Amino acid sequence: MEVLKESDIFINYAGIDDQPVIEGRQGWVSQLHRNLELRLQQLTGEAIRIARHPGQLGESRIDERLLECLPT
Repeated sequence: MEVLKESDIFINYAGIDDQPVIEGRQGWVSQLHRNLELRLQQLTGEAIRIARHPGQLGESRIDERLLECLPT
């Protein structure tokens, strides 16, 4: 949970969302993470810290403990 406190961006998603459509490729969440991190670093000139948390399939609510770690 400490990673969340130090992150600039938090991506919460269902674990199944990051399953690759084509064998041997990344899922779309992993691609988003990489592209977002790279583009923001290009624009800001600073390192960007992105934290990810895959939720469980069918889980519609985010864990309250995660929310407590996010900066307000």
